[in-house]
Amino acid sequence: MGERKLEYKDSKGQDCYFYYSNIAGTDLDMPFYVCNAECVSGMKKRESKSETFSANPFEYEFLYAPLGDKGAYAYQQPWYGFSVNKDSEEKEIAVEFLRFMMQEKEIDEMASIKGLPSVAENGTDEWYAGLRDAKSIEASFINDGSVPDSIRAALEQVCNDFGAGVYGNANEAVPAFVELCAEK
Repeated sequence: MGERKLEYKDSKGQDCYFYYSNIAGTDLDMPFYVCNAECVSGMKKRESKSETFSANPFEYEFLYAPLGDKGAYAYQQPWYGFSVNKDSEEKEIAVEFLRFMMQEKEIDEMASIKGLPSVAENGTDEWYAGLRDAKSIEASFINDGSVPDSIRAALEQVCNDFGAGVYGNANEAVPAFVELCAEK
């Protein structure tokens, strides 16, 4: 059998290739799919819609990968969360809804539904218990340069301005973002 040649066209493919190239020929050499926790929540739904899986079901599980000497690595990406426009017609209702959503019980419930680790201090899902202990996570940040700091700064500025009511809607915010990017 000849050498396998893996090509990738996106970052997920690149992650798979990098991970596989480090385990090829070891006991860990097995089929896998690199995904973020967002994929976990939809797998059961996808199973039921797959004729192939329905005809030939198999068991699988989600694992932290890769594992380091200090424990599991955690993949982190920015998420800017919810905000309420200061000029919103229903500002009080929106703020109250956010307060409701930030209760520990609701945070745990949302995480459970989506198959994600809870950000609540005392999260209830034991599957992600290892992620609660930051000391056991290998900490590093990789910036491959695909998104320059100037673009990230422009996005942050426009998001903050949007939340502060500078723009009436997203259609007003987008040109401002493009303009900021052009300036940088």
